[in-house]
Amino acid sequence: MKLLLLLLPFFLYGESYLISKIPLPKTFIQNLDITTCDDSCLEQYLQYGEIFSFLAHAPDTLDNAILNESRLIHTSLLNLGSLENSYESLRIALLLPHRQIGRYAYSTTNALFAYLLAQNIDYEFKSFFIEDESPQSIAQALEKIKLEQYFYLIAPLTLEGADNIVSQSENLSVYIPTINKSDMNTSSPNIYFGGIDYQAQIEKLMQYSSDPLVVFYDQSRLGITLKEKTHDTYLLHEDNNSKKHIYNYGIAQKTSNLKAQLFENKKIDFATFFLNTPVVKSGMIMSQITLYDVNSTNILSTQINYDPLIFTITQNHDRKNMIIANSINIENSVMVEANNLLNNDISYDWINYATTVGIDYFYYLSSTSRREYPLALRDNQVQYPITLVEPGYSKFLTIDE
Repeated sequence: MKLLLLLLPFFLYGESYLISKIPLPKTFIQNLDITTCDDSCLEQYLQYGEIFSFLAHAPDTLDNAILNESRLIHTSLLNLGSLENSYESLRIALLLPHRQIGRYAYSTTNALFAYLLAQNIDYEFKSFFIEDESPQSIAQALEKIKLEQYFYLIAPLTLEGADNIVSQSENLSVYIPTINKSDMNTSSPNIYFGGIDYQAQIEKLMQYSSDPLVVFYDQSRLGITLKEKTHDTYLLHEDNNSKKHIYNYGIAQKTSNLKAQLFENKKIDFATFFLNTPVVKSGMIMSQITLYDVNSTNILSTQINYDPLIFTITQNHDRKNMIIANSINIENSVMVEANNLLNNDISYDWINYATTVGIDYFYYLSSTSRREYPLALRDNQVQYPITLVEPGYSKFLTIDE
């Protein structure tokens, strides 16, 4: 079989600190073989490494899920184009308050870019940077976005920025991956939210709690918010123990010794520990629970500790009674591989995952294509199923409920 490879320039209209304006080549494969190729034939091409022959005979979606996944992965890796392109390009903007969201200005850009490459679609993607989340900065950016005729916007903002964008985003569909709508007071029909529901995660974890409850939290805004949600949820949680005891311990950033909180502290014997701390701080807490021989019933945590780093910084016996709530429940291997190419994580980083869910939803709205992440939206908020997992010896294990 002869294959004709046509290399044509592919212009990226987006701007970010990863994407260059230099045109990238897009590969086209034309099938010159007059014979047909069934699933067995396609499997043989893959088995012998004849990737271009495989792709030439598989230009469209395949019924065989395994073969279709291989088609999608190789299409993404080779940046293949279609010889018959019948859809209009997707125009997507990204609003980045880089000082407020730090590294997520980098990783959400990668998540969005990886999705567009993996879907093999024509797109125009541009990043708009703002110095802060003030009403003036957001208004100026939105004016530019509308003038350039971008109608879909991904905006990873803090709560302050989300409040400011709500009243200024008419005629623009905005998706905020960092905020859950329950933390906002808005009914704007064009604002969509992709933040996970920490309150729902805490409520689900409470079925494993016992009295007393010991809550560790850091001094960040998220840490304090989670402490308050945990405190209130525990006091309202129905169980057979009418008298409830809760002890809150705030942990400063540089704290590395918890002897004052843990050593011979009889009031926390056989307590449930709830960790509202980032994974490194949580690892320190768990190791010192072991060090000071504290009898713990359970160790509970939300999404913030669903991180494979926990297997590196703790020993197996430190985390043996740990339960974590997780809302990253759809494993799309094509999207994962596309992100891995950019050294990006959507398997454990929930903001990158939520960003991918958002661009997928906007692509669905603009093209009526099948959604890769068919999560329900209720009142413009993505609904994430919650599963409880425990960190085993080397991986997270789902708890059967």
